[in-house]
Amino acid sequence: MDSIIDNPFLHVGVPETLKCIHPLSAVDQSAPRGYTRWMFIFDFPEVSAETTLSACSCIKRGLDFVFEEYPFLTGRLGPLHHPVKKNLIQLRYNDTARPDGLHWTSYENTSGYDYLELCKAGMDVSRWSIPHFCAAPSFVEMSEWPPAFTLQATFLKSGALVLCFAFHNSVVDEWSISLILARFAMGTRHPEPIPKAFVYRPPDISQYVDHGANEDFDKFPEWAISDSIEVEEAKSDPRPSDLRTRIFKIPTRNAENFWVAMRCYLREAHIPEGVNIIECLSALVWVFITRTEHGYPETQETGMKLFIPVNTRSRLLPPLTASYDGNTISIAEFAHAAVRIHKAKRTIDNGYVRRRLAQLDQLNEPMEAVRVFENETKFGTKLSSLDIGAELEFGIPGAGDGLDGRARWVRKPWVHSRAVNILPRRQGGDFEIQVCLEERQLELVRKLLEKKWFTTKGYTYPSSYRRR
Repeated sequence: MDSIIDNPFLHVGVPETLKCIHPLSAVDQSAPRGYTRWMFIFDFPEVSAETTLSACSCIKRGLDFVFEEYPFLTGRLGPLHHPVKKNLIQLRYNDTARPDGLHWTSYENTSGYDYLELCKAGMDVSRWSIPHFCAAPSFVEMSEWPPAFTLQATFLKSGALVLCFAFHNSVVDEWSISLILARFAMGTRHPEPIPKAFVYRPPDISQYVDHGANEDFDKFPEWAISDSIEVEEAKSDPRPSDLRTRIFKIPTRNAENFWVAMRCYLREAHIPEGVNIIECLSALVWVFITRTEHGYPETQETGMKLFIPVNTRSRLLPPLTASYDGNTISIAEFAHAAVRIHKAKRTIDNGYVRRRLAQLDQLNEPMEAVRVFENETKFGTKLSSLDIGAELEFGIPGAGDGLDGRARWVRKPWVHSRAVNILPRRQGGDFEIQVCLEERQLELVRKLLEKKWFTTKGYTYPSSYRRR
């Protein structure tokens, strides 16, 4: 973004204690202005004043490790005036007086909070409300200066500890989140400070932006506006209250057998692409979603799109450092099967990413990109398959006994748009796929999946639960 963002005379209504500025790039400015939440659920068999205090002390130490490495996460986001561009935001923080950072609470063993019953039901947490389990606001108003990051620890007296991390989308992407969680786990495991992994420097991607470039949205797959025929054939976007979430579970052996069968088929068809197991599972679910919406895609010119996030740090030339903590995700779209998913990811190269950065940089209102993308995803499905935190050994006292301090469950709670999430899994564990669709279609997808490789665990919950 323009250097004018660093002009202190243009900051309006800034909280007086927030003296430091963390720069936000054109990509950050055009990210959806909400939170990405990840929930880690641990066995915590003895919930008492003593064990709770010990666990909270350890969690705070983990936060200290995080804030030392990423001081801007203690900050808040607010509006930024610009003489030309509209609807910009800024991130400000105080590097000398850090907040406590941890919110915690506990719940009795009542309906909806019985850990054993929740485990039996597959731990679908979409029934829980945001205010009860997450410290970040449900609705984000930039004029209220919402936090860049929150962490809430919730103790269920039925025997569980729930950690809910919330990261504002304008500050970090999910690849950055994985680094932050690893740093947090490092802090909870070690009672003494250890050397930092790298020295914090404000992010800068200006070298990759060609300020003279100017392309339209339709040159990029994730912003390609659906033509009138496809929009008319597609169902209208369901209201949040019409959406339901369900978790499908597939045993590891079934998934591996399916992967082998897929690769054998591709070899026999003389298709050399080397697809991985996640691409195969994603393709299976996506094909069934498409069939319940449009029939069999191979017989039609139009169909549902699949939007796939791609970490572009290594796609740029020269590569962007892995420790870069801003947003760099591009979206590969449209897959009829595993090979097309695989190929779509490969299309995101240095040239594509640089063109995309230039296009975002020249927008007078960065949120225009969000509106166009959200309009496009009304007629498609978003996929997330990032393996975040399932193998992290947190070492929180009393939590994760028998699992080497790891969480028993990792969840992405409160999904409220058409989405498929391949949930993080421990090595050797079963695959879990969280699907959010309109209720009628979700039931059709369930029947197709259960005829093939999947079993379903848990219940189907309305998205409206998330705000109660």
